Amino acid sequence: MNTRTACLLLCLLLCAVVAGAEVPPADEAAAAILARARAASAAAHDKKMLLTMRTTVPDGSTLVRVLRGFEKHGAATVGAAAGTSRLWEFEAPADLAGTRFLALPGEGGAPEKLFVYFPQQRRVRQIPPSLRREQFQGALFTLEDSSVLAFDFSGTSRLEREEPCGRTTCSVVDVTLAPESFSYGRLRLWIRADDLLADRIEFFDQADVVLKTLQLKASQQLAGVATPTAMVMEASDAHRTEIELSGIEINQPLDASLFTREHLARGQ
Repeated sequence: MNTRTACLLLCLLLCAVVAGAEVPPADEAAAAILARARAASAAAHDKKMLLTMRTTVPDGSTLVRVLRGFEKHGAATVGAAAGTSRLWEFEAPADLAGTRFLALPGEGGAPEKLFVYFPQQRRVRQIPPSLRREQFQGALFTLEDSSVLAFDFSGTSRLEREEPCGRTTCSVVDVTLAPESFSYGRLRLWIRADDLLADRIEFFDQADVVLKTLQLKASQQLAGVATPTAMVMEASDAHRTEIELSGIEINQPLDASLFTREHLARGQ
């Protein structure tokens, strides 16, 4: 090997070492992005909102649902482990008005505990965790999608690329979800650099086929927290659900007693 060739190889080796020092492996970079996005989402520890959900089914008909929602993220309380508790109450249509759903975090990583109150029966029932994976009232959204939107999942992640994304840049992160943690096998997320919201999410089934795609349509800064206000979920069969969020209150303290079976039955 001549001197010139040896110097060239040495330069290439040094460049590789320097590049490796400056650019973290794709999986470490992805984990760091997800951790920042998860922390940004968790900054909204108390949330109140009105949700309007319009679903167009493949035959062209439309279903409209209006719900009042409450979320509280924090430490363990009586009857609930640490994590996010959610309460949803139907306001429309009339035949569903007063129906309420309560989701409480499970202990030690166990699935959420789900409860429903039917005003006609005036009783609270616990429902199996498997229902969190089913379409909610004909919509493309499921109860487990709330966890995805909050980046509340685990698995193996990898940064695929960075690309232009509206007014900012998005990190495209691929996540193979932990086995049996979700009905999905994999997610691909476009995470915005400026506010760490998911601009787009592709949901893959266990056969690695895209089931549906979420697109963020609008967001606002509320109480210093980047907050989605409109989004649409679409499937390949023309099934489509649009969600609009209004009357949003961020970090106005919610009483923990709101997220109990007793309150679910009283509704006051």
